[in-house]
Amino acid sequence: MTPRLHLQRALGALGLLPPTRAFIVVPALKLAYGRVPKAANSSIKNAIARHVPVDPDIDERPGRDRYWQRGRDGPVYMASAAEVAGRDDLFVFAFVRNPFDRLASCYVNKIVAPQTFPPLFAELGFRQGMAFADFVERVAATPDAIADDHFRSQASMLTLKGRVVPSFVGRFETIGPDWAHVRETVLSRGGPDLGALPHVNKRRGGADDLPTLFADPAVTAMVRKRYAQDFAAFYANRVACL
Repeated sequence: MTPRLHLQRALGALGLLPPTRAFIVVPALKLAYGRVPKAANSSIKNAIARHVPVDPDIDERPGRDRYWQRGRDGPVYMASAAEVAGRDDLFVFAFVRNPFDRLASCYVNKIVAPQTFPPLFAELGFRQGMAFADFVERVAATPDAIADDHFRSQASMLTLKGRVVPSFVGRFETIGPDWAHVRETVLSRGGPDLGALPHVNKRRGGADDLPTLFADPAVTAMVRKRYAQDFAAFYANRVACL
């Protein structure tokens, strides 16, 4: 681990790191979306982007956070959980994913078949093509303070002092009806129809690989411990990977 990450880890342990800005705020649409990578994040961002003015100075795709970082005076900006908590003028929502399935998706996209191996993953000691058990062990040893957002806990992004901030939390597993609820709610608040979700960044075909990936009880136990807050907040009844 590099000196930069050692310092970041120490600051995180002391609670001295700035809060994660995981919420995309679109004042004109009266919404704030708590983005969680590997939980239909790119699809949802692209759906919202249809209704946001394009900034010619930002050479970035909607799937990237940089696209939404335009400052408080712009049409969109990113905010922390504390900054959107209690905002009655906004419909604050998010989507989460079963931690077992989310981690498997991260493994396939970032370790097995990445378009480009992420530099932060290399800095954290991950290796392209490493075995799944080794990947999970590395994830378990990496605290949220220095984790890449693709495997950072969902609770660390969406909760404040143990309380879930979004008023509506949809689930990847029921994304059809849950996204329909988001569309209806935005419409009822005077916003536009966000439309159907586009299919973006889908590189893994379903969850049929979960029984094989989590065949070792020790691997399952590591995931349950690493994402204990996620299970408690969003998947309290989820015991096994399926």
